[in-house]
Amino acid sequence: QKKSMEEVGLKAPDEHTLIVKLKRPVQHWEHNTVFWSLFPVRKDLIERFGNNWWKPGVMISNGAYVLDTYELGKKMTLKKNPFYSKKVENDTVEIFFNNQKTEVFQNFKNGTFPIIRSSTETEKAPLAGRVVLPTLQHVTLAVNAKKYPLSGHDFREAVMRAIDVKAMLAKLNNENLTFADNLIPPALRVQKADHLLPEFNVAKAKKALAKSGYIVTKKSKITLLARTISPYPEMAKEIASQLTTNLGLNVEISTVVTTEYNNYSALHDFDLILLTWVVKIPEPQDFLRPYSPATPNSRLIFNQMEFAQLIDEGVKAKTAKEALAIFDQAQRIYLQDEFVVLPLVFNQDVYYLGPKVQSVEFNPMNNILFGTVKLKSDP
Repeated sequence: QKKSMEEVGLKAPDEHTLIVKLKRPVQHWEHNTVFWSLFPVRKDLIERFGNNWWKPGVMISNGAYVLDTYELGKKMTLKKNPFYSKKVENDTVEIFFNNQKTEVFQNFKNGTFPIIRSSTETEKAPLAGRVVLPTLQHVTLAVNAKKYPLSGHDFREAVMRAIDVKAMLAKLNNENLTFADNLIPPALRVQKADHLLPEFNVAKAKKALAKSGYIVTKKSKITLLARTISPYPEMAKEIASQLTTNLGLNVEISTVVTTEYNNYSALHDFDLILLTWVVKIPEPQDFLRPYSPATPNSRLIFNQMEFAQLIDEGVKAKTAKEALAIFDQAQRIYLQDEFVVLPLVFNQDVYYLGPKVQSVEFNPMNNILFGTVKLKSDP
């Protein structure tokens, strides 16, 4: 059912002002406005150009830059927006996309790239100019609780207790990943997580496996889905290795590209899934909602309405401490009682700034504000 702007709390008193009325105080509201889904888009251009509305020479920007050129998967060039009212340090910005770690860091060290964003581990020798920003992403191992044998509580417990996350993280040796002791990252917690993870205990895992009645044979297998990009295949291999070593399970790994991975209906065919969640709103509850049965396209096929009810209850709490206690209560249902989700890592955003960079600013979504980058002039 469509509603008017006034009915949903929106007003546009003039061509340059948008007023948003919230149902309740939202601490991170100003962060929401820098998320791409709230960027203004020209309706007439979409109607005129269809799926090509975003291309260079067509897309209109109200930011510091406009899109000048774009080579898919290779390079993007931005040019200063002549209608932007604030000061912009650079007339042109070139952005290169390159997953070849060695080449990227070599170009950084020789000065070709004054700034790089690292998505994989660096060389063994640490580089100067490293900037680590608070994480807005977590990675979890989720189970398909509708598919045998993960439909059995005891089998799920066996799997979750047989995985040593800290050992996996040590083998990955990836500077961007930090240990996740719950679903909500430290930056959004007013106090540390308290014993939310299921205990890694091989003896208890074997006991739960025996109790489940599942007979491990050479022909039996558990399927695990992950994306093709690093570090997900490496994480999948380590998890599979641990389940084989600790429980004797035969784990078959499937990796797919992001576009196929996002077709969620395909995920129902797998037993275990490596899930990634990047928050749209930097609030604690946004790290829980993807797993709620009340959320459309929930990341879990698991109908536990108490989990959803506790999230709503926590949102209404008077203080952040009270809210977090309720959110942790919800986490215990999934992590300790039902064993349907295992937090693995938080993924940090890591940048490297070369010696030419004098100053730079980031927005709340950890993206560089290119118009603020000050570079030293060449002698």
